[in-house]
Amino acid sequence: MKSKIKEIFSNTKFFFWLIIFVAIALRIGKFFSKSSWLNQDEASIGYDAFALLNYGIDRNGMSFPIHLVSWGSGQNALYAYLSMPFIAIFGLCSFSVRIVNFIAVIGSIAAIYHICRDLFDKKVGLIAMALTAISPWSIMISVWGLESNLFPSLFVFGLFFLVKAFKKPYKICLSAAIFSLCLYSYGSAYVVVPVFLLLSIILVLKNKLIPLKWVSIAFGIFVIMSIPIGLFVLINKFGWSSIHLGPFTIPSMAENARINELLNVPGPKRLINNILDIFVFQNDKLIFNTIPPLGWTYIISIPFTILGFFETIKSKNRINKLILFAFISAAILIFFLADINSNRINGIFIPIIVLTAAGINSIITNKTAAIAVLCSYLVFCSTFTLGFYSNSYAKKQSVNQYDSLGEAIKYADSITDAETIYVTDSVNMPYIYVLFYTQENPHEYIKTVKYSKANIDFNQIKSFGKWEFNIDGYSENEPGVYIIDNKVIDPESNHDMVKFKNYSVVTIE
Repeated sequence: MKSKIKEIFSNTKFFFWLIIFVAIALRIGKFFSKSSWLNQDEASIGYDAFALLNYGIDRNGMSFPIHLVSWGSGQNALYAYLSMPFIAIFGLCSFSVRIVNFIAVIGSIAAIYHICRDLFDKKVGLIAMALTAISPWSIMISVWGLESNLFPSLFVFGLFFLVKAFKKPYKICLSAAIFSLCLYSYGSAYVVVPVFLLLSIILVLKNKLIPLKWVSIAFGIFVIMSIPIGLFVLINKFGWSSIHLGPFTIPSMAENARINELLNVPGPKRLINNILDIFVFQNDKLIFNTIPPLGWTYIISIPFTILGFFETIKSKNRINKLILFAFISAAILIFFLADINSNRINGIFIPIIVLTAAGINSIITNKTAAIAVLCSYLVFCSTFTLGFYSNSYAKKQSVNQYDSLGEAIKYADSITDAETIYVTDSVNMPYIYVLFYTQENPHEYIKTVKYSKANIDFNQIKSFGKWEFNIDGYSENEPGVYIIDNKVIDPESNHDMVKFKNYSVVTIE
């Protein structure tokens, strides 16, 4: 019977491309259906990328920063730089902001097969690849442009070249370069990557898997490429001033820089809740990250993950311990983050998926077991897909991503005689949407911006140019153009009004 199972997986190339097709099919509809929606973090990274591409500065006046100041407490910059070519080709839009994550996730699914094939075998490779393709976590991070979700894909690419270096040692240099880039993609990498590399180097040198010469060169590459982000951490840890290196900036953030959250150690009760939320319930209660009760890797995966964990520990294969190192390196964050969610601990999911694949591989020794596992995942995947593409889920998302706000902003901006345009306070950080949709020159923005609160975690913008923010509805006695939430519209109003899906533009003479 085992030979029949092997036969099923023998046509590797067919299954590889079938899984890639399924991965794209599960994501592509939602990727394009969300084109009129934009989360404030997407708008932020998108506008800063646009400003850097066209003017050489971000909205805070920093020239080519290695980490964006963004709202005040920081936003990772690598995603912005990777988005620039797409913004140059397609313009500043939701597509050009989101495509980087989409491509990175699909690429990482392909890389996972090669990693697992070399660390385990082809069967584990295909199973891990398939589990990633249908994982709710992987699907959800690939359809919107949250910059921190680039980190897991980059980590996979770094691991891919590390594994390839066992046969071609020079490839460890590519691995080192990519792992250093991980540090520019998300703050949690400051812990995950060094711990993983330390454990991996010990394994590599102890077992003479890669010559010391190439390990030393790779170490040098990693250190040199990591110096700017290391300086950034020191600057913001000790409150030093920004550093300018030619056109590049290593910025100093607000007093409460987001990187300092890494030292916010949770109490015992919070720690237990974090462990339960991440590993058992798989639910951080954020609509962009989960559809309960299915979980990020499906709840039914838990016993397979545990089995795979112990199977990998018991295995005499030394190199597959790299997956355990990846798991341990990411899991450590639970002890350093009080306020945790799937984005902040996103490095944990790929090793969980691979361990799950190893667990499934150990039990599908006959056709019946294989079919039972396949059918179980098909049921869960179908349930998730129906929920993910449902109208009720779309409506919940549109509230958080301000559907049609962009249309209202563009229309209001087109009113040539509008001296002042007031924007509703029902939008989180409304100024960033104005910058995004009007593609304001950052130099002009910096000249005219006024703050109601500044030098804090989230700077509050009062106005810039002709735009005023944080108004509640509209004033009958104050002439101007108002962008307001449709929920507060007076149905008996006689004012000139242009209505969009969720927002309207009201002109008061």
